[in-house]
Amino acid sequence: MREENLVPLGAGISFIAQIRKVQLVNKKEVLACLRAEKHPNSEEATKLIRERHREDEVLLITLGEPRLLFVSPITKAKLHRVEASFTKRAMGSRSCSFDLLLEASQ
Repeated sequence: MREENLVPLGAGISFIAQIRKVQLVNKKEVLACLRAEKHPNSEEATKLIRERHREDEVLLITLGEPRLLFVSPITKAKLHRVEASFTKRAMGSRSCSFDLLLEASQ
């Protein structure tokens, strides 16, 4: 069966996932933590973390299964239309509510 996506995809939020676990671990313990969480590429992920992370401690966030929620991605421009504090520049660590995402998706 042939399938075609008629909605152009681009930058923005399309998928969401539940945060299952947040933990602060020593960089030396990253591999053990990833293995305990059954990470599919624990060795490769550990290598990247150790190469790119300078601090001794690492914040690991375990996510659930990603789910497609918005077929048309929620962009910074769409968020700015419903909430003026979201600019088209870098968002940094800013967060928004699920209700705001739903409003921006319309």
